Amino acid sequence: MAAGGPAPGEKFPLKAGLVTSLGFGHVSGLIALVHPAAFLATLTDEERETYLAQAQERTLAGKRRLASAIAGGRPMYERPADRRFDHDTPEKPQEAAMLLNPASRLGDDDIYIR
Repeated sequence: MAAGGPAPGEKFPLKAGLVTSLGFGHVSGLIALVHPAAFLATLTDEERETYLAQAQERTLAGKRRLASAIAGGRPMYERPADRRFDHDTPEKPQEAAMLLNPASRLGDDDIYIR
């Protein structure tokens, strides 16, 4: 117990929170974080069993992927080609035009349109 009352989270343990990123003028996001136990409590027994089995598979796949990268396999990060821009035009001018145009939107084909 902290002086003057309980430690942060002790009296009312956190189960969820929101994290925002304002980015650098064009990239922003909002992420909802939920304590794993709070998430699991919302599932039926069957859903929980399926989820936990799939989570274990994802964990094992991640460990195998890391071991492969360490041993000289594919790198852990590969920059996506064209980053949703037209591949026939240089990327930097397209990115600048997209950032400066308030009407720019991501089209149905996952390419930025102006």
